[in-house]
Amino acid sequence: MQSGLLIGSHRVLKLMASETRITLRYNGPSVDDGTLPIDDVVSALQGFSGAYNKVSRLRGGDLEHELRVAAIKTGSFEMVILAWLVLGQAPGALQNLELISDVTRWVIAKIFSIIEVKKHVKNKPFDISVKGDSNTIVVINAEGAELSIPPDIIELIREKTLDNDLNKIVSPLQPHRIESTEIIAESEDQETLMEIVTSEEREYFSPTSTVTTRETDITGKFISLNKENNRGTFELPNGRHVPYRYTGPNPENFPLQFARKGPVRVSGIATFNENLEPTQIEVKSTSHLQHELPL
Repeated sequence: MQSGLLIGSHRVLKLMASETRITLRYNGPSVDDGTLPIDDVVSALQGFSGAYNKVSRLRGGDLEHELRVAAIKTGSFEMVILAWLVLGQAPGALQNLELISDVTRWVIAKIFSIIEVKKHVKNKPFDISVKGDSNTIVVINAEGAELSIPPDIIELIREKTLDNDLNKIVSPLQPHRIESTEIIAESEDQETLMEIVTSEEREYFSPTSTVTTRETDITGKFISLNKENNRGTFELPNGRHVPYRYTGPNPENFPLQFARKGPVRVSGIATFNENLEPTQIEVKSTSHLQHELPL
């Protein structure tokens, strides 16, 4: 479907429906009758629209996007969303027509990548790093596991640009009531794209607490070490374990820390939560503390 206007002898398309159909579906006992509280519907649609529009701006150019709800289907709760693409009002905009069939899928794929990052980091501190000569971008979670991501979504992740929008999409999820939400993008003659978030993963999308980062000294002891990336677990005096990464000099000698027993004092950059408790430590240097001598 399309509409347009006439400029001179050129017909310039202004509005065209994407061939990709987007489905936002919720599954679980509470939606088996095909209904969902209206506040949840509005919040979910606002969240999806916000995420979609923010990612679509990454492409730039004259192409604009407009989302419309096409239908609501019963049997679970399913909303069908159509993306309409608005072209610039200049003859040159016609050159963009060949891109229209793929642009909606491109936006959805980027949203799915950010959702995968949220699942990967599990609402905990993380790092973004460039690996090897191929300049592969990876997100490293608190356990040291890596996830490759497209380079163009780095700033969206760092700035948490989509966090509030994604939280709205998954906000209806509750164990044993609404157990999952699916986002599906379907196009003729192309592979269907789909992402699923379960009620157990709901907490990964909650807004994170305010954190602060500063240089400090912390006393405790090293519990574990991954020698390949000098990451592991550090135990605080209260017994709580937090992830650490060693970034100081002579990293090849760092494993020697485990040859000596007893508490250590680490100096570096620590991330603190709203209760001023360390949640992650970047260790720059270490020094062992002497045990108290028995009297």
